[in-house]
Amino acid sequence: MVGYFLDYYGNNALEHLGWMVTVSRALPLLYVHNLNHYVEDLFYKECFADKDLDNNYAIDDLLSNEKIAEFQQSEFKAFKANTKLKQINIKHVFTLKQFLADCSNRCLNFLKELVDNDNKEIKPPPIILRVVPLPNFTVNDLPTQKLQELIDDIKNLNRSDFLMFLVNVFKHIFVPRGYRVSGENLGESNPLSPLTRVVKLDQDVSIFDNPAMEAIIDFKWMPTWIHFSHSFILFTLYAAVYSYLCYAYTIQLSVESSHNFLLPLIVYFYYAAYYLFSIELKQLRHYGFKDYLLDIYNIFDLITLFTPVILMTVCLITNFELQDGFGDINVIEPNLVILMSFSVLLIWCEFVSRSIYLEGGGVDEKTK
Repeated sequence: MVGYFLDYYGNNALEHLGWMVTVSRALPLLYVHNLNHYVEDLFYKECFADKDLDNNYAIDDLLSNEKIAEFQQSEFKAFKANTKLKQINIKHVFTLKQFLADCSNRCLNFLKELVDNDNKEIKPPPIILRVVPLPNFTVNDLPTQKLQELIDDIKNLNRSDFLMFLVNVFKHIFVPRGYRVSGENLGESNPLSPLTRVVKLDQDVSIFDNPAMEAIIDFKWMPTWIHFSHSFILFTLYAAVYSYLCYAYTIQLSVESSHNFLLPLIVYFYYAAYYLFSIELKQLRHYGFKDYLLDIYNIFDLITLFTPVILMTVCLITNFELQDGFGDINVIEPNLVILMSFSVLLIWCEFVSRSIYLEGGGVDEKTK
């Protein structure tokens, strides 16, 4: 019966996308009831391959010339329409942020013109817009940012603004962002979007091997990349500081020779280790102890996190002095240097893994 309904809705979706509203919300429930094979068949129906944009819209009406050139240079790219009204008679106010943005855009456009001069004789391919017939598939039922800010303002109505400012600064510095929804209940009452629930419930990667899911993930990848780039930058600085401290130990660097940079670097090293461990701890609470440890990447994250902390703690306790740093070391421990070198190799592997993940797209998280 489920298969007949999906066929009926999918065939009618060629004429009107409204038929797929119910299907979008019902896809996670098919996984909950072990009917995921219907989902795999659904993504290969005709409505996901031959559904063009309405003929009433032209490419020139939807995209600027710069966007058209950008789309023509890529084989596949998700398109997000700009639904905002164009402002007329805008008053231009000089700001440093806007000035830097304009300068960077002009430099990029100049470089693109230099590169495109060699390919002017080659006619660019036409742009074909296809529609993914899953309305509201990426929309969740969580409160919007403005609504959440209003709720927080009502809760903190009787508190002073300065106190709330200090609390927000403390949370931003020492408390990583958590999960707004529990990972246990993924049924109909879960406020997450159908896309998120499908990704969590799907145990196979075959669903991602189609253009529709590729377009959806590419559409939502940029906000995800911005979110995960914060922890990536933090880990990069953590790795660089640890490598420098290991180097300072091997050359017996004193506080005066390092221009008093050793102490701030040590403080940041332990702060970054604490913050990264807090992120792992929130993941453990969200996914559960068993599911967290079954992922080999989580175990590798913990190893690359605790091994440098343990080695650096031993090094600081036995060889570091506040007045002279590592300058009073009589004999360098060769075993400690070997372990430090091995830990730097582990950190380098973790850095490569994180950089590939950020560059590759959201599908890598599922396939890893």
